Amino acid sequence: MSDRPIPRIQSLFILNLRKFRNARNLSQKDLADILSISIVYLNRIENGRAYPSADLMEKICLALEVLPHEMFL
Repeated sequence: MSDRPIPRIQSLFILNLRKFRNARNLSQKDLADILSISIVYLNRIENGRAYPSADLMEKICLALEVLPHEMFL
């Protein structure tokens, strides 16, 4: 893992991903299953070690029932 700081936009995405996932009482496994991705990949996203593609971001927003811009507020 790199010691580089996580960019602010990525930090906002991570914070809101966790917030909206928890608000919907979804575990990482639940959301990973809905998105058809591995729990390891979702964990990497939530810990700043990976960043989702635009397509995956759209799927995340649909699964969490949020508008895309809400992930960056």
